[in-house]
Amino acid sequence: MNIIFTYYFPQAHRNEIARRSQATAADATKKLRKAEKHIVEQQLDHKDVSADLTRQYKTMQTEMGIKVHQLEAEVKEVTLSICFFSEDCSVFYLLG
Repeated sequence: MNIIFTYYFPQAHRNEIARRSQATAADATKKLRKAEKHIVEQQLDHKDVSADLTRQYKTMQTEMGIKVHQLEAEVKEVTLSICFFSEDCSVFYLLG
């Protein structure tokens, strides 16, 4: 087979084929590296967004907990006022 290859493809032609193959391989490697870099950047962006959403959720959860405690205190205050002014404390005892 080597004889046939040599016969049909002179050295200059074989060198050209090898050069093109190496250029194609180098181009494919470059594209692969670029794609890998893009994937890493996307993963970092995803991680950043996820961390930010987690932080926002925790902040909202804390704010909601504070608001709930404020409203519970307000309900108790209003209930005490009702009890004081109407002398009907059954509402207060229901709320504990």
